[in-house]
Amino acid sequence: MVRLQSSLLLFLVLTFSMFPFSVNAQPPTTYQIALSVDKTECFWGESVRVKGSVSPAPSSPVTVVFSERFKGLSESVNVSALNGVFTLSYRPVSVGYWRISAYVAGHEFESESNVVEVVVRYHSVRREVSIYDGLPEEFYRCVWNETYARGDSWSLRLENGVFKWSTEPMWIWNGTRYVPYVFVDKYGSDGYFEVRSGLIGCRIYDYYVVFYDPNCSEVRVYDERWEVQQLGKSGKWSDVGAQSGTPVFTISQSENCVNITKSFHSWAGWLNITYVFREGSPLKHQVIFQAEIEGTFRIVQRWSGIQAAKVRHFQFSL
Repeated sequence: MVRLQSSLLLFLVLTFSMFPFSVNAQPPTTYQIALSVDKTECFWGESVRVKGSVSPAPSSPVTVVFSERFKGLSESVNVSALNGVFTLSYRPVSVGYWRISAYVAGHEFESESNVVEVVVRYHSVRREVSIYDGLPEEFYRCVWNETYARGDSWSLRLENGVFKWSTEPMWIWNGTRYVPYVFVDKYGSDGYFEVRSGLIGCRIYDYYVVFYDPNCSEVRVYDERWEVQQLGKSGKWSDVGAQSGTPVFTISQSENCVNITKSFHSWAGWLNITYVFREGSPLKHQVIFQAEIEGTFRIVQRWSGIQAAKVRHFQFSL
């Protein structure tokens, strides 16, 4: 009886294997998305019109992604594309290099989209408007400040009844008007000097500097400091402690520039570090070490706490 059951089971297995079956699995739909924009460059405050086509036409909305390459900014907008086409207007929230891509909502990995780039700049235009003689200059300042974005500055000249408006290098708002830079002395209370310009903000302490965005609201680099190193007999470099003691600060200001120098005197010599903030220019350093001992020296700049997504990096050699 046992042998009979075993033979019957074997027969069933063999019979089943003689009739193979298959399941027809349909591959997922791949959506092809083509994007275009009405402009590849615009001024901050202007809108960019995006057009797109999707094949095949999706039943789900299309998600259009706007991302800035260096600041870590990103925003998504959903738009209907039932007929396979869509349009929308978008106003970038910041100057910078914006990338635009898209995918069908719920089918991100089955969507293929090109990427278009738009460069958003501060205003750099010259406008001429006719005015009536005798109107106060403050009237025109109010119109300008409300119409154009942060970073614009301007000069007013009256020539034959025509005001000429022209933008200058990027300035900063000081709470009342646009100026080339803002200098705040908080050394006595908080231990630092603060400078804000149209391109960068920073706070200079005794032994280090913190870099910010132009409004000093977001940190870009938490700690920048300088070292003087001496080459030893073993071929290794070692810090001589040039930033020793309390530094002496020297501050010079002009209409469009402020220089802040901190000077250290140690057993090894004098170390002078100058931060130069000039209208419309990136921050510049001038570092000078005057040795009072013999040897071979080098100066090293160290950064700690870099916000990599918000700092543009360049490689260069001296």
